[in-house]
Amino acid sequence: MEDLVTVVLINGIVIPIIIVVSFAVICKSLIRRNRADSLVGASIGISVLVGYLSLFGWPDMPPRGSAQKIPFIIIFGGVIGLWIDLKGAPYILKNGLKFVWPTLIVGWLGWRQFINFSADYSLYLFVLLLASIFILDCIDKHKRRSSFPAILFMLASLGASFITLVGSSGALSQQFIILAAACGGFLVCNWPRERFKFNNSAILVTGGAFISLSTSTVLFSEAYLPAFALLVIVFITPIVTLRMPYNENPTLGPIMLGILGIIPVFIATILAIFITGGDFVLPV
Repeated sequence: MEDLVTVVLINGIVIPIIIVVSFAVICKSLIRRNRADSLVGASIGISVLVGYLSLFGWPDMPPRGSAQKIPFIIIFGGVIGLWIDLKGAPYILKNGLKFVWPTLIVGWLGWRQFINFSADYSLYLFVLLLASIFILDCIDKHKRRSSFPAILFMLASLGASFITLVGSSGALSQQFIILAAACGGFLVCNWPRERFKFNNSAILVTGGAFISLSTSTVLFSEAYLPAFALLVIVFITPIVTLRMPYNENPTLGPIMLGILGIIPVFIATILAIFITGGDFVLPV
């Protein structure tokens, strides 16, 4: 137990944070602004990949299961995001990705359920797809405040990690923790003063990782799905924050968002524990 906690702490939390912060320091010193923004955003994906590989190893080629597909989704999202950031793309393409990207991910991970026409899972996946599009739309609207998307994904990933842990899905819980740590590393680089933009590369790798893990949660875990669905509320909290005083303050605005965002995470986690009667077994 102690060995597992140490491994997850180092490989799943400390290393992802160090990778993102290191990229930020190097890019800030050596690379011009627009390229630095894109590379630091893409480093979220790199840190998630390193954390994943250190805990689970390199997946098979071709990937056999949904969990093994996640690294490839992150790599593909990072490449497309960097290409858009560095080369530019028509607005219709960038705006269309919020619909196309979740569809590709959910379709690739859940195509067997659609083909076999499992009514329950098909409905779950359809709702997940709509929620994923909604989440990316929310992130796109608030990416002007670079710290906001990082906080939202970090809190939602932490909540998902707790809920999947309660649902006896240790591997998914660890992967959500890795994603939360990577977003935390980006947040460290943008607080108390925002230094890097949350560009398309960051949106595609972070959103791709979160949607992939969420799809795996819906399909292959015993997590309590209504509690998991409550995490969507996290992405609505900026609407409230933007109406509060000092919301434009780069130091206080993220703190207020974090306080508001942790509320649905807490409620969802308590609900998941309550459903199990508090009698769940740690998957270690």
